[in-house]
Amino acid sequence: MEALIVGALVIVAFAAILTPVLRGGTRGDTDAASDATVEEEVLRYREAVRAGTVCKRCGQANPTAARFCYECGRPLAAVDNEEFEGTETA
Repeated sequence: MEALIVGALVIVAFAAILTPVLRGGTRGDTDAASDATVEEEVLRYREAVRAGTVCKRCGQANPTAARFCYECGRPLAAVDNEEFEGTETA
């Protein structure tokens, strides 16, 4: 009787694993939309990192011209661009 229960559990586990594979994967239209949203958010954070407008308190990516954090209101540190002048990357 125990072997029958274990066998049934094994069959159910294999079915749960193989069903998405046999249906052609798990990606759908909603995944493509969420991928685009994630890419937009990544680009927003990249711009904020380059501009130095990521809040050190809450991590919010603020627009490049922001002087205060839009999320928590903390003043953002001014980036000194002079220290980066003359340093070029290859």
